[in-house]
Amino acid sequence: MTPRARRSHVTCRLAINLPLFMAWACADAGSPGAQAIQAVSSVEDLVPCEPASEACGIFWIGLGSIGGSGSPPGLDPVGAPAVDSRYRVYCAGWDPGVLVVWGLDGLVIGTLGGPGEGPGEMMGLTEAMIAHGDTVHVRDNAGTWSIFSPQLGFVRKRSHAALPPRSFLALTSDGHMVAGYGTPLFRVIKPDGRDSLRFGDPEAGEESPRRILAGSRRPDRFWATPTHKLALTEWGLDGTPHRQVAVGGSAIPDQPNDAPWDPHGGAPPPAIINYLVEDAQGLLWVWAMLPEPNYTPSARDAQREVYAQLDRMYRFLVEVIDPGTGAVVASALAGRMERGVSGILPGPLAFRVVQDRWGIMRYDFGRLVLGAREE
Repeated sequence: MTPRARRSHVTCRLAINLPLFMAWACADAGSPGAQAIQAVSSVEDLVPCEPASEACGIFWIGLGSIGGSGSPPGLDPVGAPAVDSRYRVYCAGWDPGVLVVWGLDGLVIGTLGGPGEGPGEMMGLTEAMIAHGDTVHVRDNAGTWSIFSPQLGFVRKRSHAALPPRSFLALTSDGHMVAGYGTPLFRVIKPDGRDSLRFGDPEAGEESPRRILAGSRRPDRFWATPTHKLALTEWGLDGTPHRQVAVGGSAIPDQPNDAPWDPHGGAPPPAIINYLVEDAQGLLWVWAMLPEPNYTPSARDAQREVYAQLDRMYRFLVEVIDPGTGAVVASALAGRMERGVSGILPGPLAFRVVQDRWGIMRYDFGRLVLGAREE
């Protein structure tokens, strides 16, 4: 999705990598226990709630915005953003190879990279991840991995790293990177950029084995789940599975494989898990795309913009999981794509995408908190 509203067309691989789009508020909760995500001014507007109680909801507290019609030409935000501990936002710009650094006041702080293959340069769309201490790790379209300091200075670059899209990457607090795409499933990369270990076999029937990953509070571990079902495992960097979580009461269906969807086969599109984040309390935040039960493929679908097509095909779910008990602590099902919560970031933070009448994207950021409204 571009900031100048280019038209995009949906394919049967649509849901494999969608780190951008999720809905904001809903009026048609179609999942047991699901509530709308509601906006509040501060945590003082909420009271604590008992986990997994009907009163425990997910709330958004606004932090600021970037982009929009006032953003500098060529720097309009596009793609999935990242936010560091200082609330600096890192997002790809319209110019290839550029990563733009924003303040949540909407002003550009600076840029990283630029088109090219040399040190400090990047190719195509950039995707940032923030490591412990606000070190900035950037993957580009060539699969190259560049690292920048918290002061935004270039540190080093590893070309031909063959990294997958960011949804299938995790950074640990001790500087390791883990990729969860392909066979074997997991690839551990040391802080110096060298490969450390590869491990993990795909399940039977997985056509393009891929795992959504999240860093763990433990520096030598990470979380993973398949995209086609909620099967959470906490892995060690040595390949040891430390915890496997059986989640009870999730609205995410348990699908047998991750085979690509055939829009002409008569079956509904598959559910897809796209984001996984562990918060400071050890709770896991998940968002997933759930098939719209009344969706039927249409010849017009190929001509629809991605927003309109996804609204026809999917509903969008946020679940908060307690890995200690496997319980769903809170659930929020959203409706429309436009002005929707587009992803969950470590914190947990969230962002939503708004497209103005000029076709320029604005990204709004907020904190996600658990609580209940005061009676």
